[in-house]
Amino acid sequence: ARCDVLASRYTIDYASALVRGRCTRVNDPGECKAALAAVAQRYAPQNAPAMTEQYIEAAWEKVTVWKVSIEELSGKSRNPRKAA
Repeated sequence: ARCDVLASRYTIDYASALVRGRCTRVNDPGECKAALAAVAQRYAPQNAPAMTEQYIEAAWEKVTVWKVSIEELSGKSRNPRKAA
């Protein structure tokens, strides 16, 4: 979700999504590492792949990864920012 206050126009721009589904714990090491790699790529794409892999190898057993099997998805927005 995102919300930008536009004080001069007395309004807000927003975008949000609602997801409904079944949440299950990821127990497979390969699937867990792949999920962590996807998050790292999304939020730290500037990091070298070898650095990311090294970090994941050291940390993956210390985190819990959950997977949502989506059954319903909806969203709404008002003047959303364009996708990068």
